[in-house]
Amino acid sequence: MQAAIAESFAEAPRIKEFQNPEGGEVLRVVAASLNPIDRVIAAGRIAFRPLELPAVVGLDGVAADASGLRYFLSPRTPFGSFAELVPLGEAETVPVPAGLDPISAAALGVPGIAAWLSVARAAAVGTGDSVLILGATGAVGRLAVQISRRLGAGNVVGTARDSAGLDLVARLGGTPVQISAGTDLDHELAATAGRGFDVVIDMLWGDPFATAVRHLAPGARIVQVGNSAGPQADLNALALRNKGAVLMGHSNFLVTPEERMTAYGQVAELAAQGRLEVAADPVAFTDFEAVWRGGGPAKPVFTF
Repeated sequence: MQAAIAESFAEAPRIKEFQNPEGGEVLRVVAASLNPIDRVIAAGRIAFRPLELPAVVGLDGVAADASGLRYFLSPRTPFGSFAELVPLGEAETVPVPAGLDPISAAALGVPGIAAWLSVARAAAVGTGDSVLILGATGAVGRLAVQISRRLGAGNVVGTARDSAGLDLVARLGGTPVQISAGTDLDHELAATAGRGFDVVIDMLWGDPFATAVRHLAPGARIVQVGNSAGPQADLNALALRNKGAVLMGHSNFLVTPEERMTAYGQVAELAAQGRLEVAADPVAFTDFEAVWRGGGPAKPVFTF
Protein backbone atom coordinates (compact mmCIF):
# COMPACT_ATOMS: atom_id res chain seq x y z
CA MET A 1 0.00 0.00 0.00
CA GLN A 2 0.98 3.67 -0.37
CA ALA A 3 1.64 5.37 2.95
CA ALA A 4 3.46 8.35 4.51
CA ILE A 5 6.52 6.79 6.13
CA ALA A 6 8.79 8.25 8.80
CA GLU A 7 12.25 6.70 8.57
CA SER A 8 14.04 9.24 10.75
CA PHE A 9 12.87 11.53 13.54
CA ALA A 10 14.88 14.33 11.97
CA GLU A 11 13.42 14.12 8.45
CA ALA A 12 9.97 14.66 7.00
CA PRO A 13 7.88 11.57 6.21
CA ARG A 14 7.63 10.57 2.55
CA ILE A 15 5.07 8.63 0.54
CA LYS A 16 6.38 5.14 -0.13
CA GLU A 17 5.25 1.56 -0.48
CA PHE A 18 4.70 -0.06 2.91
CA GLN A 19 3.59 -3.49 3.98
CA ASN A 20 -0.14 -4.09 4.09
CA PRO A 21 -1.52 -4.62 7.60
CA GLU A 22 -2.52 -8.20 8.27
CA GLY A 23 -4.62 -9.91 10.90
CA GLY A 24 -7.83 -8.62 12.43
CA GLU A 25 -9.98 -5.95 10.86
CA VAL A 26 -8.31 -3.97 8.07
CA LEU A 27 -10.24 -1.15 6.40
CA ARG A 28 -9.64 1.33 3.64
CA VAL A 29 -8.91 4.88 4.80
CA VAL A 30 -11.24 7.50 3.33
CA ALA A 31 -9.91 10.69 4.94
CA ALA A 32 -7.28 11.69 7.50
CA SER A 33 -6.65 15.16 8.92
CA LEU A 34 -3.20 16.62 9.59
CA ASN A 35 -3.00 17.92 13.18
CA PRO A 36 -0.09 19.57 15.02
CA ILE A 37 0.24 16.46 17.20
CA ASP A 38 1.11 14.41 14.09
CA ARG A 39 4.29 16.41 13.60
CA VAL A 40 5.27 16.02 17.26
CA ILE A 41 4.71 12.26 17.15
CA ALA A 42 6.69 11.96 13.91
CA ALA A 43 9.58 13.78 15.63
CA GLY A 44 9.59 11.16 18.41
CA ARG A 45 8.58 13.64 21.12
CA ILE A 46 5.37 12.06 22.50
CA ALA A 47 5.74 9.37 25.14
CA PHE A 48 2.06 8.42 24.73
CA ARG A 49 2.64 7.45 21.07
CA PRO A 50 6.20 6.16 20.62
CA LEU A 51 7.20 5.16 17.10
CA GLU A 52 9.57 2.37 16.13
CA LEU A 53 10.87 3.40 12.73
CA PRO A 54 10.08 2.95 9.96
CA ALA A 55 6.44 3.69 10.70
CA VAL A 56 3.35 5.15 9.08
CA VAL A 57 2.51 8.57 10.53
CA GLY A 58 -0.94 9.90 11.33
CA LEU A 59 -2.91 9.53 14.57
CA ASP A 60 -6.54 9.46 13.43
CA GLY A 61 -8.87 9.35 10.47
CA VAL A 62 -12.03 7.94 8.94
CA ALA A 63 -12.31 4.50 7.36
CA ALA A 64 -15.16 2.77 5.56
CA ASP A 65 -16.73 -0.66 6.00
CA ALA A 66 -19.92 -2.25 4.72
CA SER A 67 -22.03 -0.51 7.36
CA GLY A 68 -20.68 3.00 6.76
CA LEU A 69 -17.97 5.31 8.10
CA ARG A 70 -15.97 4.84 11.28
CA TYR A 71 -13.72 7.29 13.05
CA PHE A 72 -10.52 5.72 14.36
CA LEU A 73 -7.76 6.88 16.70
CA SER A 74 -4.35 5.39 17.53
CA PRO A 75 -4.13 2.33 15.29
CA ARG A 76 -1.42 -0.14 16.33
CA THR A 77 2.04 0.86 15.30
CA PRO A 78 3.82 0.78 12.90
CA PHE A 79 0.58 1.70 11.15
CA GLY A 80 -1.08 5.10 11.08
CA SER A 81 -3.81 7.09 9.38
CA PHE A 82 -1.82 8.48 6.43
CA ALA A 83 -2.08 5.30 4.40
CA GLU A 84 -4.47 3.51 2.08
CA LEU A 85 -5.21 0.79 4.64
CA VAL A 86 -5.40 0.75 8.45
CA PRO A 87 -5.79 -2.05 11.02
CA LEU A 88 -8.52 -1.31 13.53
CA GLY A 89 -8.13 -4.26 15.88
CA GLU A 90 -6.38 -2.24 18.60
CA ALA A 91 -7.59 1.23 17.60
CA GLU A 92 -10.24 3.30 19.35
CA THR A 93 -13.23 3.53 17.02
CA VAL A 94 -16.75 4.94 16.90
CA PRO A 95 -19.33 5.11 14.07
CA VAL A 96 -19.61 8.42 12.22
CA PRO A 97 -23.23 9.62 12.52
CA ALA A 98 -25.40 9.66 9.44
CA GLY A 99 -25.33 12.95 7.60
CA LEU A 100 -21.71 13.81 8.41
CA ASP A 101 -19.37 13.66 5.42
CA PRO A 102 -15.99 11.93 5.79
CA ILE A 103 -13.95 15.12 5.29
CA SER A 104 -15.68 16.91 8.17
CA ALA A 105 -15.66 13.73 10.26
CA ALA A 106 -11.89 13.44 9.91
CA ALA A 107 -11.29 17.15 10.57
CA LEU A 108 -13.28 16.95 13.81
CA GLY A 109 -11.17 14.18 15.36
CA VAL A 110 -8.33 15.38 17.58
CA PRO A 111 -9.45 19.04 17.90
CA GLY A 112 -13.09 18.06 18.44
CA ILE A 113 -12.18 15.69 21.25
CA ALA A 114 -9.99 18.36 22.87
CA ALA A 115 -12.65 21.04 22.55
CA TRP A 116 -15.46 18.91 23.97
CA LEU A 117 -13.43 17.53 26.86
CA SER A 118 -12.13 21.00 27.76
CA VAL A 119 -15.43 22.85 27.55
CA ALA A 120 -18.02 20.26 28.54
CA ARG A 121 -16.08 17.92 30.84
CA ALA A 122 -13.23 19.83 32.51
CA ALA A 123 -14.79 23.31 32.64
CA ALA A 124 -18.38 22.02 32.79
CA VAL A 125 -19.68 25.08 30.95
CA GLY A 126 -23.36 25.63 31.65
CA THR A 127 -26.23 28.04 31.28
CA GLY A 128 -25.26 31.66 31.74
CA ASP A 129 -21.52 31.12 32.11
CA SER A 130 -19.16 33.80 30.86
CA VAL A 131 -16.46 32.11 28.80
CA LEU A 132 -13.15 33.36 27.40
CA ILE A 133 -11.51 31.38 24.58
CA LEU A 134 -7.85 32.39 24.25
CA GLY A 135 -6.93 31.41 20.70
CA ALA A 136 -10.42 31.19 19.23
CA THR A 137 -9.49 30.84 15.56
CA GLY A 138 -7.47 27.61 15.71
CA ALA A 139 -9.07 24.21 15.17
CA VAL A 140 -9.76 23.67 18.88
CA GLY A 141 -10.67 27.27 19.66
CA ARG A 142 -13.29 27.73 16.97
CA LEU A 143 -15.02 24.53 18.12
CA ALA A 144 -14.75 25.66 21.76
CA VAL A 145 -16.61 28.88 20.91
CA GLN A 146 -19.45 26.95 19.31
CA ILE A 147 -19.65 24.22 21.96
CA SER A 148 -19.80 26.86 24.70
CA ARG A 149 -22.77 28.41 22.94
CA ARG A 150 -24.48 25.04 22.48
CA LEU A 151 -24.08 24.32 26.22
CA GLY A 152 -25.86 27.55 27.13
CA ALA A 153 -23.03 29.97 27.90
CA GLY A 154 -24.13 33.57 27.90
CA ASN A 155 -21.08 35.72 27.19
CA VAL A 156 -18.53 33.95 24.95
CA VAL A 157 -15.44 36.03 24.13
CA GLY A 158 -12.82 34.80 21.68
CA THR A 159 -9.43 36.27 20.82
CA ALA A 160 -8.13 36.63 17.28
CA ARG A 161 -5.10 38.27 15.69
CA ASP A 162 -6.52 39.94 12.57
CA SER A 163 -9.72 41.19 10.99
CA ALA A 164 -10.47 37.85 9.32
CA GLY A 165 -10.17 36.10 12.68
CA LEU A 166 -12.37 38.69 14.38
CA ASP A 167 -15.03 38.18 11.72
CA LEU A 168 -14.81 34.42 12.20
CA VAL A 169 -15.33 34.65 15.97
CA ALA A 170 -18.37 36.87 15.45
CA ARG A 171 -19.84 34.49 12.86
CA LEU A 172 -19.45 31.57 15.25
CA GLY A 173 -21.44 33.39 17.91
CA GLY A 174 -18.68 34.92 20.01
CA THR A 175 -17.62 38.43 20.93
CA PRO A 176 -14.27 39.04 19.19
CA VAL A 177 -11.29 40.62 20.93
CA GLN A 178 -8.11 41.43 19.05
CA ILE A 179 -4.82 40.21 20.41
CA SER A 180 -1.89 41.69 18.51
CA ALA A 181 0.91 44.20 18.78
CA GLY A 182 -0.49 47.65 19.51
CA THR A 183 -3.70 46.30 21.07
CA ASP A 184 -4.39 46.76 24.77
CA LEU A 185 -5.66 43.28 25.65
CA ASP A 186 -6.19 44.21 29.28
CA HIS A 187 -8.50 47.04 28.25
CA GLU A 188 -10.35 44.88 25.70
CA LEU A 189 -10.98 42.10 28.22
CA ALA A 190 -12.13 44.57 30.86
CA ALA A 191 -14.70 45.85 28.38
CA THR A 192 -16.07 42.38 27.61
CA ALA A 193 -15.66 40.40 30.85
CA GLY A 194 -18.60 41.93 32.69
CA ARG A 195 -18.39 40.62 36.29
CA GLY A 196 -15.52 38.37 35.20
CA PHE A 197 -15.04 35.16 33.24
CA ASP A 198 -16.39 32.00 34.84
CA VAL A 199 -14.39 29.87 32.40
CA VAL A 200 -11.15 30.35 30.46
CA ILE A 201 -10.19 27.85 27.75
CA ASP A 202 -6.55 28.65 27.01
CA MET A 203 -4.70 27.65 23.84
CA LEU A 204 -2.09 30.42 24.16
CA TRP A 205 -0.48 30.71 27.63
CA GLY A 206 2.33 33.31 27.80
CA ASP A 207 1.49 36.99 28.12
CA PRO A 208 -2.15 36.68 26.94
CA PHE A 209 -2.96 34.25 29.72
CA ALA A 210 -1.17 36.39 32.30
CA THR A 211 -3.41 39.26 31.24
CA ALA A 212 -6.58 37.15 31.21
CA VAL A 213 -6.25 36.06 34.86
CA ARG A 214 -6.88 39.65 35.92
CA HIS A 215 -10.46 39.30 34.68
CA LEU A 216 -11.71 36.16 36.43
CA ALA A 217 -14.99 35.71 38.22
CA PRO A 218 -14.93 34.15 41.70
CA GLY A 219 -14.45 30.39 41.44
CA ALA A 220 -13.32 30.57 37.81
CA ARG A 221 -12.45 27.31 36.04
CA ILE A 222 -9.41 27.53 33.79
CA VAL A 223 -8.53 24.76 31.32
CA GLN A 224 -5.01 24.95 29.87
CA VAL A 225 -4.87 23.26 26.44
CA GLY A 226 -1.96 24.76 24.48
CA ASN A 227 0.88 27.26 24.58
CA SER A 228 1.22 28.77 21.13
CA ALA A 229 2.13 32.15 22.69
CA GLY A 230 4.99 30.61 24.67
CA PRO A 231 5.68 28.01 27.37
CA GLN A 232 6.20 30.54 30.18
CA ALA A 233 3.75 32.96 31.81
CA ASP A 234 4.44 35.59 34.47
CA LEU A 235 1.33 35.16 36.62
CA ASN A 236 -0.01 37.31 39.42
CA ALA A 237 -0.58 34.98 42.37
CA LEU A 238 -3.25 37.18 43.93
CA ALA A 239 -5.31 37.23 40.73
CA LEU A 240 -5.67 33.46 40.96
CA ARG A 241 -5.73 32.93 44.72
CA ASN A 242 -8.13 35.70 45.68
CA LYS A 243 -10.69 34.52 43.12
CA GLY A 244 -10.46 30.88 44.19
CA ALA A 245 -9.66 29.96 40.60
CA VAL A 246 -9.06 26.34 39.60
CA LEU A 247 -6.40 25.71 36.94
CA MET A 248 -6.62 22.39 35.09
CA GLY A 249 -4.34 20.99 32.42
CA HIS A 250 -5.88 19.09 29.52
CA SER A 251 -4.42 16.47 27.17
CA ASN A 252 -6.46 14.05 25.06
CA PHE A 253 -4.00 11.35 26.11
CA LEU A 254 -4.86 11.71 29.81
CA VAL A 255 -8.45 10.48 29.59
CA THR A 256 -9.75 6.99 28.92
CA PRO A 257 -10.46 5.63 25.43
CA GLU A 258 -14.16 5.54 26.30
CA GLU A 259 -14.10 9.24 27.22
CA ARG A 260 -12.31 10.11 23.98
CA MET A 261 -14.79 8.21 21.81
CA THR A 262 -17.77 9.61 23.72
CA ALA A 263 -16.40 13.13 23.20
CA TYR A 264 -15.95 12.49 19.48
CA GLY A 265 -19.49 11.15 19.26
CA GLN A 266 -20.88 14.29 20.90
CA VAL A 267 -19.18 16.76 18.55
CA ALA A 268 -19.81 14.58 15.50
CA GLU A 269 -23.54 14.44 16.28
CA LEU A 270 -23.69 18.23 16.65
CA ALA A 271 -21.89 18.61 13.32
CA ALA A 272 -24.21 16.09 11.64
CA GLN A 273 -27.18 18.16 12.85
CA GLY A 274 -25.66 21.31 11.33
CA ARG A 275 -25.06 22.82 14.77
CA LEU A 276 -21.25 23.01 14.47
CA GLU A 277 -19.25 24.59 11.68
CA VAL A 278 -16.25 22.39 10.87
CA ALA A 279 -13.11 23.77 9.21
CA ALA A 280 -11.80 21.29 6.62
CA ASP A 281 -9.71 21.68 3.47
CA PRO A 282 -9.60 18.46 1.40
CA VAL A 283 -6.26 17.67 -0.23
CA ALA A 284 -5.30 14.66 -2.36
CA PHE A 285 -2.98 12.29 -0.52
CA THR A 286 -0.53 12.56 -3.41
CA ASP A 287 0.19 16.12 -2.17
CA PHE A 288 1.10 14.92 1.33
CA GLU A 289 4.82 15.78 1.21
CA ALA A 290 4.25 19.38 0.09
CA VAL A 291 1.56 19.91 2.73
CA TRP A 292 3.75 18.42 5.48
CA ARG A 293 6.46 20.92 4.55
CA GLY A 294 3.97 23.75 5.13
CA GLY A 295 2.64 24.30 1.64
CA GLY A 296 -0.98 23.39 2.28
CA PRO A 297 -4.20 25.00 3.54
CA ALA A 298 -5.04 25.83 7.12
CA LYS A 299 -6.82 22.57 7.95
CA PRO A 300 -5.68 19.91 5.48
CA VAL A 301 -7.65 16.67 5.27
CA PHE A 302 -6.07 14.07 3.02
CA THR A 303 -8.38 12.07 0.78
CA PHE A 304 -7.54 8.64 -0.59
